[in-house]
Amino acid sequence: MYFLDFDRTLFDTDAYNRALADEPACAPFRDDILRIASTPYGVLGSKSPERKAVWDKVSKVFESGALTFAPGYLSRFLYADVPEFLREMGNEALIMTYGEPLRQQMKIDSALAGVVRLTILYTGEASKAEFLATWPGYHGGPAFFVDDRPAELTELAAAFPSLKLYEMRRDGGAGDGRWPVIHSLSELP
Repeated sequence: MYFLDFDRTLFDTDAYNRALADEPACAPFRDDILRIASTPYGVLGSKSPERKAVWDKVSKVFESGALTFAPGYLSRFLYADVPEFLREMGNEALIMTYGEPLRQQMKIDSALAGVVRLTILYTGEASKAEFLATWPGYHGGPAFFVDDRPAELTELAAAFPSLKLYEMRRDGGAGDGRWPVIHSLSELP
């Protein structure tokens, strides 16, 4: 079983965030999006009030129906190795994603349309370790988990010692140093 984070592991979230500024439904808060998108994710983090305020605006345009994405429209933001890896893994790959579920679902449904039937686990505001502890599909056995965030990997390591953890660094960086670093899904066993 392979648990795969979505943002910055399978999907170039930073490029997507910048592109949102050009979506007509986001025009009223375009400058806010560009300001947030130009600040490295590690600087603000997912809990930043400024970041949350902008993403709440994006959620509202999704909820209203003013912003939608056609199937496949967001596939341009998938990293090149993702579609083939997911096809090869089939039911062995599960995507686990943090964030407001509707916003995440809109991205995933468009980006992965037609790739393969997938199991998607939406954690909402819960950490992945918190979510996994309550998910009935995992009982703590050996599995792989790939994420770009050391904070998530730290919690997972403490809660699930049998998980084999990998830190994804699509930016080519060295990583945190506590887990094997990979730059592509093709580096997984």
